[in-house]
Amino acid sequence: MPRRPALVAALASLLLALPGLADPVPAPVSPQGGAINPGANLPVPDWVKPGVRLVYYSGSHSRDSGRGANLVPDPNGPIRDDQGNRYSWAKNVGGPSTGNTAGHGYTVHDILEVKDGRVTVRTNNYVVMGAIGQAPPIATNATTTVYDAATGGGAWMHPQTLQARTGKFSGPYQTITGQNYQAIIIGDKQHHQTYDVKSGLLLGELLVSQSNIGNTVDPDGTINPRSRSSAAVVSFVSFRQLDPAFAAAGQMPTFVRPGLTLQYQGGIGASQAIGGYNTPPSPFSVTLTVDRVNQGVAHCTSVSQFPGLGAPPAREPKTAMAYGSYWAPTAMLQGLRAGQTLDEDPALMTRTVVRHAGPDQQGRNVVTLHTANPSFDGYQTYDRNTGVLLDALLVNHTTNQYTRLTLQNMR
Repeated sequence: MPRRPALVAALASLLLALPGLADPVPAPVSPQGGAINPGANLPVPDWVKPGVRLVYYSGSHSRDSGRGANLVPDPNGPIRDDQGNRYSWAKNVGGPSTGNTAGHGYTVHDILEVKDGRVTVRTNNYVVMGAIGQAPPIATNATTTVYDAATGGGAWMHPQTLQARTGKFSGPYQTITGQNYQAIIIGDKQHHQTYDVKSGLLLGELLVSQSNIGNTVDPDGTINPRSRSSAAVVSFVSFRQLDPAFAAAGQMPTFVRPGLTLQYQGGIGASQAIGGYNTPPSPFSVTLTVDRVNQGVAHCTSVSQFPGLGAPPAREPKTAMAYGSYWAPTAMLQGLRAGQTLDEDPALMTRTVVRHAGPDQQGRNVVTLHTANPSFDGYQTYDRNTGVLLDALLVNHTTNQYTRLTLQNMR
């Protein structure tokens, strides 16, 4: 039975987002759902429930050039325009490229809670350093967001709303993974969304733009306009129902309260293998303060400091449910046993198991979770009695770097 992948993915995302652990990738476009009226008070689609996981391919591409093109027709390409035509990324044509950035991967939405017309969604982003389906993805960052339940922030649109819409295209639609739907495309050539008419599920989104960013001059003095073309795409990959007992929000640990401060000390270094560290780590610290807890959501402030970089502390807001990156529900932790497989995700190529459950070397009652694919190994150790994160280790095999985070103080 699939169980609780979001718990470990959250911590993996936190650590891999730290400097030096993953190459930067242009942020994929996120579902906007501009046609949705959040105040419509529509009922929630019946498939929107705790434990649902939606996986999307996401990619972005930007090119600065005097002349050129970014997209070429491709019947199997991941990009689809408002007329239903498919494209793939193109090489620069007819002119020199003065700048080129691109990246792709997966965006994973886990539905944690549906309550009082609101839906809480945990979103994890995974970058792929190679071809989709061949190179295992690496977690980069994670967020927890509360949306209007009838819209999901654009990840779905209620079928009643779709029935009243007139789209640019309506008819059979096949996803990049070969799944067939009756779909409607809403928007224009520059920005549009594709929805499944029956369920309201977002099947794809495309945002393209081109702008003049100056001029280039040839040796003979000819002035050529310089443009920047960009495209970002989201394409539906899979729908999974995880075990709600492990994928839902759960009960917030009792120690999570306004004013709580967790202080962690960490290090980033080079590694040839797990346990084989060969350089002294670059130190950093993370301090998380809970500002308020409202309706099961903890609103926090995270302050990260990297002394070796000579940069000021980085402050950012964070939200977390009962299992946030720094804690997990005690009832869930106490029910786990060593050797238990919690989840296997075919799209992310990950497997999550309980590596240890019981006393550690210091006599604490702990649970260590291990999530891995060929690109990374992640270990998270939680106190079973309180639910607080005690230690985390992440090894990125693509960059041969590791990150460690250890709790120093809780008050």
